[in-house]
Amino acid sequence: MSTFHFQTVFGVNWIESDHIEIKPKRPTSISNTEVGFLSEILQNTTDLTNVVLDFKYCKAITNAGFAQIKDALEYLANLKKLNLNFTECEKMSDASIESLMEAVMKKNGLEELHLMLEGCMNISSVGLYAVINGLKHLPKLSVLEVTLSGISDPLMENLAQSISVFGKLRSLTLRFGAQHTKHGSLSDKGIKLLAQALESVQDLTNFSLDIYRGDWRVSDEGVIRLRDAIQKLSKLTSLRLNLRGLETITQAGIGHLNEALVKLLNLQKLHLNFKSGNEASTIQLKVPLSVLTGLKHLHLDFSWGVSDSTISELKKAFLQLIELNYLYINFSGCKDLTDVGATTLKEILSSLPKLSSLHLEFPWCYHLTDEGLGQLAMGVSKIADLQSLILNFERGGKDDDTLTDEGALAIINSIENKNSLKVLNLNFSSCVTLTNGVLLRTGEVLTKVPNLNNLTLDFRLCEHIQDSGINSLRHALEVHKSVTTILLNFMWCDQISDESIDAILKLKKIRQFQQLLVAFKKNEVQAEESGCQIF
Repeated sequence: MSTFHFQTVFGVNWIESDHIEIKPKRPTSISNTEVGFLSEILQNTTDLTNVVLDFKYCKAITNAGFAQIKDALEYLANLKKLNLNFTECEKMSDASIESLMEAVMKKNGLEELHLMLEGCMNISSVGLYAVINGLKHLPKLSVLEVTLSGISDPLMENLAQSISVFGKLRSLTLRFGAQHTKHGSLSDKGIKLLAQALESVQDLTNFSLDIYRGDWRVSDEGVIRLRDAIQKLSKLTSLRLNLRGLETITQAGIGHLNEALVKLLNLQKLHLNFKSGNEASTIQLKVPLSVLTGLKHLHLDFSWGVSDSTISELKKAFLQLIELNYLYINFSGCKDLTDVGATTLKEILSSLPKLSSLHLEFPWCYHLTDEGLGQLAMGVSKIADLQSLILNFERGGKDDDTLTDEGALAIINSIENKNSLKVLNLNFSSCVTLTNGVLLRTGEVLTKVPNLNNLTLDFRLCEHIQDSGINSLRHALEVHKSVTTILLNFMWCDQISDESIDAILKLKKIRQFQQLLVAFKKNEVQAEESGCQIF
């Protein structure tokens, strides 16, 4: 099989001469036969040390196809880093993963392994045991990332044993997806076993733990044991705890986890996501941020549970974070967040001198009005070196008129002449009162953001947008040579014509884009017929 035929099936990205990324161009339809092309390429590239094989969403591959992936891996004798993504490969079986792990175990010089198996619902505990036991044969691992569809106490016991053999481990990422009863359940016993394993890898600089919704039976007792182990990881610079699936832990349990942070004075990156609700969010705000003065990256999820008063507490915590350059906060569905809270957020943004990336989520925050957006806009305008801005103001539809052109225009005007801005993502979906003037002004402002290279705009269900607004946007993109990635969503914007959308798509004939996607019309069928793509 020629290289040409291989590249009709796979996208190939050579990062360096010994580093390759391979991904099917049509993952949902790739066949077992086409997977076989992989061996014919890799057998001639045996010097590779870093390989990424991304088979995410390859739902048609069966045991025969996975056997061919295993055969391809056999050619890679010099591997140091391996990334295997089989997310949502629905036909992957126990036999498939056992076979693949046989090939992986032979790479005893492997230093970095990423293995994603979330959504592989045909893998039983037998297959998961094969994965976990296989890790014990890779003692040189310094980086390990594993995503599984479930975990149980017996599986966790084996995983803990595997972790304990990694004397050089520096980065550990564990994700346990939607739990299924066929795997058993995770209780305090399993969490305690994980905590015990963490105590054997004291040189960790990165630890990430995600536990999603499932049959979890973890109480505050297990959380306390996890806290004790985490606070001993004094070399941690990055910590992610996403325990949203542990609905059985209480406020006190979350508070215990926060206590561990006081000991982690080297943290530069922190991601916290616990269960939703007012009480849980209030506990999260007790994170000792004032002690973590070296933080550069902060991700907090307060969805469905923050009020103005808790934002005020957040402000006090931010005063010492002068090194922070990335901030993400999710306020989704916070019905008690008002313009007062937005004013406090403005003050927080003004107190972060090194902030360069800002991502704030406000969908369904129905008490946030134009005045609040105006306050946020003032905060954005004061960020001197803003490079990435992502704001989501999605609303609920026809009965919501709390956001008008005044608020949207304030946000859009805040980025005018932002020479440092490279990434812009604005979501005004279902803000049904917005008029065509918002898009007209957006086009004008974009011409004054000279270094923008990634643009996403979502105006779904904004029924007052017209062709003149689309034309203003098209003109901006026509003259804006730096923008290479464009994602536009105008679904259910019924006053827009096919002709104006076609004019945007024709920009591909003028210059090259990495990505130009437009969603349009009332449903996916109509959008595809009009030559647009759905994202």
